[in-house]
Amino acid sequence: NLSHLLAVSGAHTGYIIIGITFLLNKSRFSKRWIYKLTIFSLILYMFITNFAVSVVRACLMSIFVLVANLFYRKADLTNTISLSLLIILIVNPFSINEIGLQLSYLGTIGIILLSKNIESILIKTKLNKSFAKLLSVSVSAQCLIMPVMALKFNKISLTFFVSNILASPLLGINIILGFITIFISSI
Repeated sequence: NLSHLLAVSGAHTGYIIIGITFLLNKSRFSKRWIYKLTIFSLILYMFITNFAVSVVRACLMSIFVLVANLFYRKADLTNTISLSLLIILIVNPFSINEIGLQLSYLGTIGIILLSKNIESILIKTKLNKSFAKLLSVSVSAQCLIMPVMALKFNKISLTFFVSNILASPLLGINIILGFITIFISSI
């Protein structure tokens, strides 16, 4: 239930972007330079992770959004996810068989397509808005990855409701401390 939270992909990429943006906003860099340095950092991150498919997906999608910002355009998530998959499959068509690619894309597509609707349903049940948002992301990702998990691992677990809600806040702290540890150990 928690393995997808710890898998290096979207959450880690998001924290890299947040960290770089936070640090560079304190400097005198313009927004455009911050975007360019973030793109460079994401490319470097893909190298460091040896181009793991889930990392490449997350980084490519983030890079496309940043490039759209550089050109004062609004990023389209459907095109962004499709283009990232196309690039991955052009580089290695056999990666379509990788479970990491399947889970990463299905989870992301689930979040993109379902999370807003699920969130609005949960808010109507009088749930706290931030709790409903957190739960809707988890449920929407699980809706699309559950069939693959059942097929590949012969298991379906419904305890993700509890485990994801308890572990998600700790994930951010864990990722940040991990990056700090890596940075300090390299010095």
